[in-house]
Amino acid sequence: MYTKITLETINRLTMVLYGFEVVSFKRLGGNANSNYKLVSKKGKNYFLKICDEKTLEDLEFWVSYLNYMKTNNFETSFPIKLSIQGEIPEKTKVHGEYIIQTNLDSKWVLLLLFDFLEGKSPNKENVTKKTLKLLGERIAKMHSIDLTNFYKTCELELPVFAMGIPQMLPFFEKMEKEQITFPKNKKLQDFVPYLRKAAKQISPLVHEIDKSVVPFSLVHADIFLDNCILSNDQSTIWIVDYEEICYQPMMLDLGMALVGTCISPQDNKLDIEKCESLLSGYINERTTPLQENEINRFNHFFIYSALSIAFWRFRQWCVLYPNTSETRTNSFLEMTELIEIWEKEQSQIVLQIIKDCCNQKLKN
Repeated sequence: MYTKITLETINRLTMVLYGFEVVSFKRLGGNANSNYKLVSKKGKNYFLKICDEKTLEDLEFWVSYLNYMKTNNFETSFPIKLSIQGEIPEKTKVHGEYIIQTNLDSKWVLLLLFDFLEGKSPNKENVTKKTLKLLGERIAKMHSIDLTNFYKTCELELPVFAMGIPQMLPFFEKMEKEQITFPKNKKLQDFVPYLRKAAKQISPLVHEIDKSVVPFSLVHADIFLDNCILSNDQSTIWIVDYEEICYQPMMLDLGMALVGTCISPQDNKLDIEKCESLLSGYINERTTPLQENEINRFNHFFIYSALSIAFWRFRQWCVLYPNTSETRTNSFLEMTELIEIWEKEQSQIVLQIIKDCCNQKLKN
């Protein structure tokens, strides 16, 4: 599913469109796009993203948002502006000041070049409570930036949650129409009615609401450890890959962050101490206190976050790109098991942590 590229093709683009030569490149991780680290002749590192599953409108919004965040001194990896120094290469187009469209592997793809952040993504085994506290603070800083002027000046439609309820039910209808079934795999066969029922139950609580119920903002919506970069001195953590950015309740990001960063490597349940670190960092750093409705509905947003990841993994590895590996095929089950444990054992514990952090902030 990933798009391959050669050094010759990279230089055909970078030398004309950015004015530098690349001497080496390396394939990086990524589940829905093709990512590469580029090293220029002068020794500078860049991050090239080939957007396999995004539209031009998606990228235009993404660039617009990141540039606004840059003017508000938010730290992340930012897109690099084109610096055209010759005739645009054959089978290549440019869109605005940042986006490239070119033909690779006999298909048209969109590309963005970013600053390269020096550091590494943490993982389940090595992420520390200190790092997660920093991450909570970073999420809060993102949510605390006033987006009023952005909304006024942005001419693009606010994106919807690409892994959310608006995508789930139509996809299952498409599966029915195309008669996609899994008669030899009971776990896959049972998942569709499970998610249909869960999505319909939770929709009135998390999707069919507006900003009069809980605060909305532009949220990252995919805060997993592999979308974070910890600086080499471990003093700073950056959130990257804003390709799923959407207009949703802030609590979706917080629920997703617990799902994506706080699962214990020993078992498929949340590490409560790590959750406390992230939540305390977020609650103490956010400029506005958590509202009562946010606290009371957090349980639902956590479940929604886990359901959305289960849906994405099922759609990606069981329907769109089946047979990639058994691990990927069954990865959606991690989320359904997490929800079961959450409901039985952990939801009230985490809710109490949130309340305690809010009370402590009020005292301070």
